[in-house]
Amino acid sequence: MPPRVITDEEYSSRNLYAFDTDIHIYIFNIDKFNKENVNMRKEDEYFGGSFLQSLADLDDLVLIMDESHHYRAQKGAQALDELKPVLGLELTATPLVKAGTKQIPFKNVVYEYPLSKAIEDGYIRTPYAITRSDINFFRFGNEALDKLMLQDGIAQHEKNKAGFRRICFIP
Repeated sequence: MPPRVITDEEYSSRNLYAFDTDIHIYIFNIDKFNKENVNMRKEDEYFGGSFLQSLADLDDLVLIMDESHHYRAQKGAQALDELKPVLGLELTATPLVKAGTKQIPFKNVVYEYPLSKAIEDGYIRTPYAITRSDINFFRFGNEALDKLMLQDGIAQHEKNKAGFRRICFIP
């Protein structure tokens, strides 16, 4: 039996499966658990408590946390502690945690795959930045500069889209 995947829209459904698998994969954002009055924390007779508590009661709960640098905030870390996983695997392209004004690298890195290596191996394209050569950034406030950068990004997107249309012969 393949694993059953359950998302935040489906977790509270009362679907019964005649031949259910032993492996359930729950896909959630930690914000679904780290606020006081969210549905995941509400008592539910179906779960015999809250959904959060039913997960915490599992003796084989494994968490795979993408963008894990976001989980280091106090509320996120507290929610993870309440879940009591037997294993937590953190994935992030930014293995840094803030300590005051400093950025400190994670201490528990098991494997590192830098962006440069992913580009070299052909897994991703080379990122590039849109730049202007004729601009004095000091003339702009933060909001005006953000707006200009968004406009430049949209203009580049439209240029790329037009090029794809020509290549694909789309009018």
